[in-house]
Amino acid sequence: MTISFAPNRKRIAVIGGGISGLSAAWLLDKGHDVTLYESRKRLGGHSHTVDVDGPDGKVPVDTGFIVYNPANYPNLTRLFDLLQVPTRQSEMSFAASLDGGRLEYSGSSILHMMAQPVNALRPRFWAMVGGILRFFSTARNIYSQPGAEKLSLQDWLEREGYAPAFIEDHILPMGAAIWSCSTESMREFPANSFIRFFVNHGLLVLGLDDGDELGDADGDALGLVDGEALGDSVGDPDGDGRSCREALIGGDTDFALCRSR
Repeated sequence: MTISFAPNRKRIAVIGGGISGLSAAWLLDKGHDVTLYESRKRLGGHSHTVDVDGPDGKVPVDTGFIVYNPANYPNLTRLFDLLQVPTRQSEMSFAASLDGGRLEYSGSSILHMMAQPVNALRPRFWAMVGGILRFFSTARNIYSQPGAEKLSLQDWLEREGYAPAFIEDHILPMGAAIWSCSTESMREFPANSFIRFFVNHGLLVLGLDDGDELGDADGDALGLVDGEALGDSVGDPDGDGRSCREALIGGDTDFALCRSR
């Protein structure tokens, strides 16, 4: 895709049509001849909307983790302002369904945590809850721990003595939902980077809805790309659509970070 060509200007190739590539090409085009290369048949990277069959017809679903907060996305926020992309406040919540429904819960409230009343009788569930309380109140201590910067998430959690219930039923699924990868991949994620992300995005609170103010753009992600909004961090479907990034493991486990309507 060639954006423009004019004499006496540098010819620049931009590789990739995600948020970084689209933004760079858009800015460089103001003074240079830019050619954008993208291997896929679409632009937008994570800004991608698919139509899913629903009981009342097609439902547009954005597959990326499409919220942002001004504190951590200042350039994206300024780009939205410059392009006059309408935004609105949003909320995020985490939910998990493990092993074909063996364990199901949502982190948006105490009531949703107890979505399965039988959880109150499960020691493993309370071990997970204990790990949640401990992690979200003390994880920042990693910054003062010698050698922690070299540890994977799995190694750090084991060194700190976190229960398997917390690791396997909560923190790995949550990480996999954020980064769209398997829980096994999350085990090898650098622990320091993992926790820094949580700190920077206001996620080290008990309940995702209590974190930093989040925003999302009106309209679905496909519309943002078509309209040159160029964002892969924001966007959600209007109407009856929903927005969430899901990580599916096998066929028995799923978990998602979803935008609340």
